[in-house]
Amino acid sequence: MQKKLFSLIVYWLFAQNGFAQDAFSVSVFNHAASLPGGTWAGAIHPGFDLAMITHTKARQKSERSIHWHASYYYHRLVHHSFLLFGEYNWQKKIIGNLGFGLAGGAGYQHTFEDHEIFSLNKSGKYERSAKAGKAHAHISLAAKIQYPLGKRRFEPFLQYRLRLITPFVKTYVPVLPAESYHVGISFPLR
Repeated sequence: MQKKLFSLIVYWLFAQNGFAQDAFSVSVFNHAASLPGGTWAGAIHPGFDLAMITHTKARQKSERSIHWHASYYYHRLVHHSFLLFGEYNWQKKIIGNLGFGLAGGAGYQHTFEDHEIFSLNKSGKYERSAKAGKAHAHISLAAKIQYPLGKRRFEPFLQYRLRLITPFVKTYVPVLPAESYHVGISFPLR
């Protein structure tokens, strides 16, 4: 079931707009499982994000686009996570070329535990469980500040993203909030 869901999501991502993308972005980020403004306590959980960007509507001071993301992060001592998701973005120039953007989307997340997992078998003894990982759905909300450089429009950006991941642990954490801070750059492909 998980393989079929993953294949369906990948097919849907590329079938929407084909491979004719307008821009590409790359970012690195730090991930934290917390509510917005929660305590990070100095923990480093590194990740990176790659996105293909299709501009859908552009005006003089604003534009709308769809971003197709593939991300990875390592939550130290807990899990490795791979994400595929799409986001609808709205960006507006606020002062000169300085822009502000908001985004919202949804997607698929797969986590692989970074520790041994044991389960109780029928004879009452604990045995190692398989490490196939867990499938999750997630909703994302993001805010971004970017500034285009030069005629080629390279755009360095800072972004805050909040994700709601479900189901995380079915019995006691049905929805896990997580946030990340991104530093990256987007650049045109044409």
